[in-house]
Amino acid sequence: MGVLRLGSVSSADTSNAHPHTVPAGTNRCLMVGVEQEGGGVVQLAVGYGGQSMAAVVGINVGDGTDQRVDIYFLNDAGIVAAADNQIDLTAPPTNYGIIAQAYEFCVQTTPTVVDSEAATGDSDPLTNIQIAAIIDEMVFGLGGSGNTSTGVTWAGTNPLIALTNLDVNATAHAAAADRLVTGTETVNHNLTFTTAPNRVAGCACKVGFDPGVTREQDSFRYYNDDGTEATATARENQNVDLVIARTIPFHARVGTQYVSDPVAEAAEWRYKETADAVGEYRKIP
Repeated sequence: MGVLRLGSVSSADTSNAHPHTVPAGTNRCLMVGVEQEGGGVVQLAVGYGGQSMAAVVGINVGDGTDQRVDIYFLNDAGIVAAADNQIDLTAPPTNYGIIAQAYEFCVQTTPTVVDSEAATGDSDPLTNIQIAAIIDEMVFGLGGSGNTSTGVTWAGTNPLIALTNLDVNATAHAAAADRLVTGTETVNHNLTFTTAPNRVAGCACKVGFDPGVTREQDSFRYYNDDGTEATATARENQNVDLVIARTIPFHARVGTQYVSDPVAEAAEWRYKETADAVGEYRKIP
């Protein structure tokens, strides 16, 4: 299953206090892309309901009139603490656009520079922007151009998939895209704009997968293959079956898919760690 979109994408052309409601979910995060055009544009302070969003990656290009794109991140704790559902920008320029998309089952730490890429160019297309990613991760990308456009092509092997396009105040364009990674692959966010721009900027980052399984010690029972209870040493090495008796809904891996137990029941799920240290949960009938 991996990191999943949560709710719909939203966008706004030069509109501060942009509303975006994040639905209920598990281990949520909010990704916000901001495109700016103007003289000497810089990375902005962005908040959601009074909570500061972390700036992940950004880049600008131009000489005098600049094109800039930035990606911002807020984890579930920040979403819960938000006083309202509005995205606010501190001192934005005259021309700017906002694109927002929420996700769930996300690692809650801010994506690092290691997981991010940025590139700029003075001509279309913008190429060779790549991120190495693994199964279940989500890559979020943003592109901006110094011209309006009817659309953007995300090209290359394993390209991002378009979320939305936004003309910004009739002078610039912003385009957001994402990709759920289904294997170990290199994700591309190469940009080709329908209307050739005079400035192009692009950036992307990846969000790790966390299904939200809580491993509380008092929720576990450990067994050897012969049915006897495992010793403390075996438990620490995790070379045993792990049976979880839960009375609340939770998420678990069955084969290669993460699923939810949708009702409150004392369902038992068995965890078996394989030789390559990859575990899986299976429901016991």
